[in-house]
Amino acid sequence: MSVATASAVPNAAEPDIASPAPGRVAIVHDYLNQRGGAEKVVLTMSDMWPHAPIYASLYRPASTFAEFRGRDIRTSFLDRVPVDRGFRNLFPLYPAAFRSFGEIDADVVIASSSGWGHMARTTQEAVHVVYCHTPARWLYRDEHLSAGGRVAAAQRLLAPFTPGLRCLDARAAHRADAYIANSASVAKRIRSAYGIDATVVYPPVQTERFAPRPRGERLLVI
Repeated sequence: MSVATASAVPNAAEPDIASPAPGRVAIVHDYLNQRGGAEKVVLTMSDMWPHAPIYASLYRPASTFAEFRGRDIRTSFLDRVPVDRGFRNLFPLYPAAFRSFGEIDADVVIASSSGWGHMARTTQEAVHVVYCHTPARWLYRDEHLSAGGRVAAAQRLLAPFTPGLRCLDARAAHRADAYIANSASVAKRIRSAYGIDATVVYPPVQTERFAPRPRGERLLVI
């Protein structure tokens, strides 16, 4: 699998994460308290590298897939905060949560990120790959600032600091050796937010669940 390097690293050799096979692998994910597509991607990564520890800001076993139980999951200080569904209210603390892990020591560190996982730091010897589900929506998509709720209110209060926060976020993105997008639309967002050309690698799909059927009178509503 070929991946594109971040544009902030000129003349850097393109890392090959498929061959030779890496030794020690570490996986990073924003938070493990949902049953979503991103968490299924992390489960697939964990199945590919069963000895890889999973670093996450917090872990709520009852709120995410049961398959995570028994795996080597390492959490930050936010795991001790008694929140679950209100986890988005903690968004100012996530950068510090991922810094608290220090430099992750592995041959390859793969961050599954929709806003925070790419902020994890690695040793200089590690190959740092980001599998991006989307750049942080609360930083780059204006419709989130106009939405309701306490998170949106907090975002509006932070609006004067948004340029500085975007700078910090982009700096974290450019620390990675390679960026991968989960779709062509996300690749466009990555280019817009970070100026990085990301290779598209679609997430795994259980194709055996689907079978073609004859055309008929059907109505699709989205």
